[in-house]
Amino acid sequence: MDASLEELWKKFTLSEEEKGVLSINAQDVAKSKEQARFSLLFKLQTNREFNKEAFKSTIQQLWRGSQRVSIKEVGNNLFLAIFDTEEHMNDILDRSPWSFDKRLVMLKRFTNDVSSENVTFQRSPFWIRVFNIPIKSTNATVGNYIANEIGVPLLVDAPKSGLVWGPFLCIRVDVDITKSLMRGKMIQIEGMEKGWVHFKYEQLPIYCYCCGILGHQERECQKAKKGCFTVEE
Repeated sequence: MDASLEELWKKFTLSEEEKGVLSINAQDVAKSKEQARFSLLFKLQTNREFNKEAFKSTIQQLWRGSQRVSIKEVGNNLFLAIFDTEEHMNDILDRSPWSFDKRLVMLKRFTNDVSSENVTFQRSPFWIRVFNIPIKSTNATVGNYIANEIGVPLLVDAPKSGLVWGPFLCIRVDVDITKSLMRGKMIQIEGMEKGWVHFKYEQLPIYCYCCGILGHQERECQKAKKGCFTVEE
């Protein structure tokens, strides 16, 4: 029994009719599941009111391309995008992060069935430029080490040789957006002094410079309002 059902049982005294479980054959939902086989759940990362029709229309235009995509509202700030092909869906995922009104559009691959109240969004992929790595050590292996510190490594932009000699190293990382974004990392390569490498997130949406979390600005920061930071910090 999931948490929401447990809470329901605790709060209410159910009648005999309510206690009975209604069983539904898998064949009765097979067609709708097949039609939504290639689908994404998404929402806008905001606690403020926004124009949902404008949001849906904008997303549909951005994602339509040469193929069809259907957008449905399935909950409070929760939407479903249904694609005709897996390739089209994967292309949208590969091109994320997406934003609307400078706020992050959070995506979730919709495979198994789930009720709208139990959908959670915790991660989003970002391309991150890593600066100040020692020149001869700028390679795919080092990039993977750094990506693993930030989140879940997805890709290091490097040629087959693995060597990346340039002003920065570009990595793609699946980031936990419920936590403060990492601004950089102290690293030490064997035989060298430790040094600070700093990160620049590409296509970064609205971001709070007080708490480091996406989705709001400093004037909206609850931690700042509660006095968790001093002016100097």
